[in-house]
Amino acid sequence: MAAAVSNEEVVVEDVPDGLIDIRFSTVRAERLKMFSDAVWSIIATLMIAPSMHFVAEDMQKSEHGVETIARLLIPQIGFFFLAFLIVCSVWASHVWTFQTMESVTDLSIVLNLAVLLAGGFLPYFYSMMTRFMTWRTVLIYASIHVAISLLMTCLILHAFAYNDGEVLRSRIKEMSPDKKNDKRRRILTRVWVAPFFALVAVPLALLSNIAATVSLSFILVFPWMQSFLVWLWKSLPGKRMATRRERRRWMLEREVILTERIRKGRIEAFNDGAFAIVSTLILLDINEKYLPTKAKMEKDFHGDAIACVTSYWGVYLSYALVFTLIGLLWDVQLTFFKNFNKISRLMLLINQWSVACVGVIPLAFTFILHFTRENAVRAGIKIGCVAIFGGGFWNCVMYLVTLGFANCRPDELWMHPSIRPGGSDFKFFVVELSASPICSVVVFALSFLKNELISAYVGAALIGAYALFMIFGRTLNALLCYPKEYESLSGSSALNEEAVEENKTN
Repeated sequence: MAAAVSNEEVVVEDVPDGLIDIRFSTVRAERLKMFSDAVWSIIATLMIAPSMHFVAEDMQKSEHGVETIARLLIPQIGFFFLAFLIVCSVWASHVWTFQTMESVTDLSIVLNLAVLLAGGFLPYFYSMMTRFMTWRTVLIYASIHVAISLLMTCLILHAFAYNDGEVLRSRIKEMSPDKKNDKRRRILTRVWVAPFFALVAVPLALLSNIAATVSLSFILVFPWMQSFLVWLWKSLPGKRMATRRERRRWMLEREVILTERIRKGRIEAFNDGAFAIVSTLILLDINEKYLPTKAKMEKDFHGDAIACVTSYWGVYLSYALVFTLIGLLWDVQLTFFKNFNKISRLMLLINQWSVACVGVIPLAFTFILHFTRENAVRAGIKIGCVAIFGGGFWNCVMYLVTLGFANCRPDELWMHPSIRPGGSDFKFFVVELSASPICSVVVFALSFLKNELISAYVGAALIGAYALFMIFGRTLNALLCYPKEYESLSGSSALNEEAVEENKTN
């Protein structure tokens, strides 16, 4: 009774007729990883929803001006970044957990679904905490993190214990028992960082909200601070490492600070999910505000659906432009990771900041939808420009960091040679990378004019020009540069084969 289904092969041994095999079966972990990444990206991006509802509710109140609402949003946006990055930190622990597994059992799948179920409550209790930040709401939020960590601990212990590590990757199976225990301990330490500082924030919330927020921010800082302090302590003059294990730990912490490698596919899946939910959130805004009721349809449009649709043409055009812009930003990310071979821990952090900035775009669109309010469009354009600039800026930082890794370690393939200085795609890649932040600065400056619609028109024209540049520019670049590139780089195929082989081993 054996079943083979492409890459997802279920391992089931023969059993006598008339009996049911109730033993754990193992399947490849890739499908489970992709599903988990999509769920985590949705959980992280939904953290912007409370701010969107705050704007939608206050826009209905005449006593609050648009400028006042925008100022009140500043701390909420800052808290969104904190909550987004905390979810990313929990997701990163999930990534490192499953990086040790080649396959998963039925119990692993159930435990992982329970982890995602608990994580799905984070946006709701985060919204409650932002509106009523007391020690009780912080305790509920911390309890969710404790539940997630308990479930992930069971998942890790099961993976290392099941059939003497059968589901682990081959390189971990071959480790000595001491190294296996050290690996497991390091993963468990990462998993419990978030609940520890979340629980510390509970009594601090009695003193002040700022103290509780600082404790939550340590969830992001602690892993880096720990690695740096260990590395710094071992590097002090006169500090001798007596045992081989101490020397290995020192080398490991030095690598963790900058160049700990993470599988690229999971980051791509997380980014795709985040961009997808950002695109969906702006459509939900239209459904909430501009979907007419039956009474409104009869009263204002006399039952004519076409007249209703044509009256909202500006809303649909705004959605099309913003959706196109999000698609172009996603395309830049696609080009990024297509040309990158390795992703380090530092690059992962920079990528999370970039995606968090893109997550603010639905909030800007919420302002634009209330175009009947004075200065609402201006505020939306400004917030959108800042978000787009932030996303493009962090993309540029990621490229420079990766270029630094490639120059410091020429023996390792960090990025494709074509996007390095002097490569065939370098100039086009730099233009593509810098276009969005430059255009956002131009539109942001124009938004201070008396007629803010000028900046909207210029922004729409720049989006169209950018899209045409991406389409025709790439085609022209491919026709002119690629033949020369392949003639000059005779060893490019061997280089790619080497990268593929190295990814398999890692």
